[in-house]
Amino acid sequence: MTAPLWPRAPRLADERQALDAARRLADAARAGAAERDQTRTAPHAERRLWAQSGLAGLSVPAAQGGADLPLGVLAEVFVLLGVADPALATLLCGHYALVAELRAAGAHAAATRQLALAADGVLLAGAEETAQRTPSPPVQRLGGRLRAAPGALLADRLRVPARDAQGQLLHAWIAHGAAGLRVDDAAALFGLRGAPGGVLVLDQVAVAGTDLYPAPDAGPAARVTRLLDAAIDVGLAQAATEDAASFVRERARPWMDAGVARAADDPLLVHDFGQLRIALHAAQALLHEAAQASSDAADAADAADAADAAVDAAGAQAARTALLAGEKLLELAGSSATRAAHRLDRHWRNARVHQLRALPAHALQRLGQRLLGAARPTPSGT
Repeated sequence: MTAPLWPRAPRLADERQALDAARRLADAARAGAAERDQTRTAPHAERRLWAQSGLAGLSVPAAQGGADLPLGVLAEVFVLLGVADPALATLLCGHYALVAELRAAGAHAAATRQLALAADGVLLAGAEETAQRTPSPPVQRLGGRLRAAPGALLADRLRVPARDAQGQLLHAWIAHGAAGLRVDDAAALFGLRGAPGGVLVLDQVAVAGTDLYPAPDAGPAARVTRLLDAAIDVGLAQAATEDAASFVRERARPWMDAGVARAADDPLLVHDFGQLRIALHAAQALLHEAAQASSDAADAADAADAADAAVDAAGAQAARTALLAGEKLLELAGSSATRAAHRLDRHWRNARVHQLRALPAHALQRLGQRLLGAARPTPSGT
């Protein structure tokens, strides 16, 4: 389908409206997140709520019907979603990266059409590999089996890279229900179970020449991807820390040698919670700086390197904190917290799987290269 099955999404007027919409979506997503994780169910209803909320157009230019709000607002939205349901947040991440990519394409008609659809509530997702292109005038035909980003299974429109006869990279857009296209569920992951990866199987899928254009600079989209991955990790860390504190206050029994009546009064636990809070606050502060630097880079190309460094710092700290919080939750809450009925293991599983996407070790390497004056790093979408 090339258009949503719901009425045109409302345009968000300002930051307040965007965050209000995000909180409503987060509240709805939180209610069934643990159950969806257990049953490996994708958040279909929540994805529809997102499309109807106006959030799809949050970063779309006003000229194409979007709200054109700063990246700092988008990062806050993803923290809220990361707390509520990181699988939903992961599914939506690629949409905003593709909006950034489309903005970088300039005034090309095919790109501006996709931006207008995004503002209307259409979910965008992209293939991560290049298709085979066969000229078949008056159309081009695409084939191949391509790994796709999370979100492809639920997306309305799919961006597929291909190359022209001279080897130039092109981008094509196809509808999810296009003839010759199949989207397969790629994996049953042990974390982020509601956000499976997809595989696009293309069998001579026809693409009009007007839907092909030269691939733009990948830098802005890669930066947005990494910024939102950091925001999701901040949300993951916050959710795990909050659940750990709640369990220790309300359910956990004190260690027999602690000499206290309540687990929450154990000095060792109190100390560890203090460390968790500092790590979380550091991740939140670095995310704020990274969002501001990314907004600056959108307005001035010479700010891109500083923005990449800020995003790397935020991503590394957020990923480590999310994993630490998931581990510490079980350590601090005690053996009773491992009962399947509590479903608290999902925090560590989600953080572990998401860290494989965010790759904080690469971010740290790039930061070290900057400090030591090595060759300028070239961060990818991860």
